[in-house]
Amino acid sequence: MLPKINDMLFITPDSAAPGDGVYKARVTEVDDKRIWFELPIQEGTARSSKFSYERLEIAYVQEEGMKHSFFAKVVGSKQDGIVMLAVPKPKAEELRKLQRRAYLRVKADLELKVHQDDEPTLEVRTIDISGGGLSFTAQQRWGMKSNQALTCTLYIPQKPAGNDYISFRGRIVRTELRTEVTELIMVEFEAIMDGDREKIIRYCFDKQIEDRKRLKG
Repeated sequence: MLPKINDMLFITPDSAAPGDGVYKARVTEVDDKRIWFELPIQEGTARSSKFSYERLEIAYVQEEGMKHSFFAKVVGSKQDGIVMLAVPKPKAEELRKLQRRAYLRVKADLELKVHQDDEPTLEVRTIDISGGGLSFTAQQRWGMKSNQALTCTLYIPQKPAGNDYISFRGRIVRTELRTEVTELIMVEFEAIMDGDREKIIRYCFDKQIEDRKRLKG
């Protein structure tokens, strides 16, 4: 279940913004306490980073096709022909199993309502969306936390006119400060109808086509 030598790690730091390329690194050594990997390189930029003091989400895919992830901070480095970094081996309860399917993610300004027990419904706008989840901007004073469960209603424009609403349950996987009073909330879908997920996927593909046409003028 844990990463093995030569497995590829896909690394996302807490400071990553939507659209930033993921960092990739190959596992070089595994000992009793640590997983060692080569210096991570970011897709699209070829930048490298040692991620000092920053929490990382580390994902990997095993032979059976199951994708796992865990959170960790770099706890060591060394040089043996190449620069290598180390993170602690995660405990079994710290591993998350993820669907391997990769969804197209697009920028999207959509209406989203976050329903709260015994509290007023929050009305926000999404930043981006995919078939696997979405992100939105929230006020820090709302006190949203990682791993918090959410019940939401999303409104997606339908052609030729009107909106279609999609209800789902999701979970906050990461938060990121944006300003002194706002933060970015990243949510993955946990309970959503297959048909509603397909509507989101279709919206993403249509939005990508529209964006490309707009860029071409």
